[in-house]
Amino acid sequence: MRVMPPFDRPSLIAAALGDIELGLVLKNVTLLNVFTGETYPADIGVSQGRVAHVTAPGEERLTGRQVEDRSGLIAIPGLIDTHIHIESSMVTPAHYAQAVVPHGTTTVLIDPHELGNVSGLAGVRYMVDASEGIPLRVLIMAPSCVPSALGVETAGASFDQDEIAEMLTWPRVVGLAEVMDYPGVLRRDGRMMRLIEATEEAGGLIQGHGPGLTGRRLSAYRAAGIDSDHENRVPEEALAKLRAGMTLEVRESSLSLNAAAMASALRGHGYLPNVTLCSDDVTPEDLLRNGHIDYVARRLVEEGLDPIDVVRFATLNAANRLRRQDLGAISPGRIADIVLLSDLPTFSVEEVYSSGRLAARDGKVRFTVDDSVGASSENTVRLPINLSADSFRLRPPGLEGREKAVVRIISWHPRAGAKTSFLEAEIPVRGGELDPPPELNGETLNTLAVVDRHGTHGGTSTGLVRGFGLRRGALGSTVSHDSHQLTIMGASREDMLAAAHRLAEIGGGIVLVLDGTVMAEIPLPVAGLLSTEPAEAVAHQVARMREVAPRVGLPPDNSFMGIVSQTLAVSPFAKLSDLGLIDVNAQTLVPMVVR
Repeated sequence: MRVMPPFDRPSLIAAALGDIELGLVLKNVTLLNVFTGETYPADIGVSQGRVAHVTAPGEERLTGRQVEDRSGLIAIPGLIDTHIHIESSMVTPAHYAQAVVPHGTTTVLIDPHELGNVSGLAGVRYMVDASEGIPLRVLIMAPSCVPSALGVETAGASFDQDEIAEMLTWPRVVGLAEVMDYPGVLRRDGRMMRLIEATEEAGGLIQGHGPGLTGRRLSAYRAAGIDSDHENRVPEEALAKLRAGMTLEVRESSLSLNAAAMASALRGHGYLPNVTLCSDDVTPEDLLRNGHIDYVARRLVEEGLDPIDVVRFATLNAANRLRRQDLGAISPGRIADIVLLSDLPTFSVEEVYSSGRLAARDGKVRFTVDDSVGASSENTVRLPINLSADSFRLRPPGLEGREKAVVRIISWHPRAGAKTSFLEAEIPVRGGELDPPPELNGETLNTLAVVDRHGTHGGTSTGLVRGFGLRRGALGSTVSHDSHQLTIMGASREDMLAAAHRLAEIGGGIVLVLDGTVMAEIPLPVAGLLSTEPAEAVAHQVARMREVAPRVGLPPDNSFMGIVSQTLAVSPFAKLSDLGLIDVNAQTLVPMVVR
C-alpha cells in the first residue's frame, strides 16, 4: 500500500542547499514549530510543493521566484481532521473542499459508510473518484459498518472480507473505518474478525467507535487491534482510552458537543502525543457559520487548553496517527500545507497553502473545482408498492383483545446527541392498534416509521418516540444513520405518506410536510445523501427548514436533524430499524408490547 506521493528527490535536495532557486518564499512569518512547541521568526522556502528550508533565528533570509512578505502572521501546518463523514455536510467532495479549505483544513480522513450503505462498492468508489484532484487531501477508510449492525437492520449493501480487501487496493484508501459494531468485536464475531484481519494484512489503519467502553471491555476492544476512538462523552471515558494507548479523537460536531468534556480530561496533562481533533458530522450551516477543525481547536482553547498544544494535536499528532511523515509539520521534506493565522488563540485564518499553492485568502477560495465526476442520476429511493397511510398505523403483535397495553417507547434526549433510551408506558388500544395520546408526561409522543427504500423486502416498521417535539405534520429523511432507510416522524399519517412520496420524487433528502403541503425541503439526489449544490445553497435550505420548524412545534434550531440518528443501531441505547425496535447494548430486536 503506497501512501506517500512520489516527488523529485534530487531537485528538492538541491533547493534545500540553495543550488537551485526556491519556487515560493513566505518571508517574515512567526513559525510555530510543532516539534519543539517554540514560536520564532522565520522564512519558509518551498520547492515543488514541499518545504525545502525553514530559517532559524539569525540565519540569512531566503530568496526565490515568488517572495511574499507575511509579517505579523503565524505559520502553522495545515489542519487535519482524523474522522469525518463528508455525507453529513450533504455536499460533494469538491463543494466540501470549497467550504473547509478557507478554514485551514488541508487533509481529511473520511469514512464514506453512508454511501456504502446505500450503493455498496460503487458508493465508496464515487468518493474516491470525486475527491481526486481537489485542493483538499482526502484519505479514505474502507467502511466496516455496511450494515452497521447485522441482524437488526437492512442496508442497501453488505461488506465482508472480500469487499474490504478490494477497497484497500484503491487509491488513497488507507484502512478500516470506525468499527461501530463493538458488541460484535467483543463477541469475537466472525465477520468482524475477518474485516480486522484483512486490514492488518494490508497494513492499514483501524479506527474505533466504542461508546462507553471501559475496563475489561475496553481492553478487549483495544486488543482486537483498534487503536483510536472519537466516541467519548465524559472525561473518565476519555482518560481510560488514553491510558489504554488509544488515540483520542476529540470531537465537536453538529450532533455531539464533546469539546468541553474532553478539555476537562486533558487539562493538566500538557502535550499528549495521542490526541487528535475531528468533526465527525457537521451540517453545512454549522460548517459555514462555525468553521471546521479550526472551530474544534478554538473550542478547546476556550476550555482552557494551551493553543500550541492544540495546534500539535491537529497537525503533527494527526499526521503521526495517519502514518504520514510527509504531513503535519512545516519542516524540510514535508508537503507544504501551510496555514497563516492573524491570531493563534482564536485560530483566525488569513491564508491557506495546499501543497505550496495558495488555496484560500481572507475566507475565500482561490481555486475552482470540476464537480461533474461520478454524480449518478439514479434515484435510490424505491418506495414499497403497497405503501399507504395505513402503513404507519401502530399494530405490533400482542394487542389482540386488549383495551390497554404497556409498550416500549423510545425516549429522545435532544441535548445528548444520538443517545436515546427505552421507557415503558401504558397506551390505549382501539380496534387492534395503539391509539397514543399526543403527549406523555407533558412531552410530545410521535409515531416513528422506517420504510425500506432499498427495495430489499418492501416493509415498514413503526414505533413511538417521546420528546422529539413534533406537534403537527411530518418530518421525513433518507439521511438515516447508518442504513439510510427512509425514516419518518409524524403526528399525521397522511402527512407521513406525503413526505415519503415527496422524497421519492426528489431522489431523497429531508422534507417537512404540514397538511399535505411541503413546507421546506433539502433535496439530496446523490444516493439520497448529497446535494449537487454548493454548501452555501444547502445551508440556505437548512435555514429555511429551521425557519418553518416552529410551525410544527420544533424549536428554531437544528433539532429537526435529530431524525437522522433515530435508526443508529450502534449508538446507545434504543433505536428503530426497518426490522423493529433495537436494544443497542444487546444488539437484539425487542418487541414493542411488554405486557
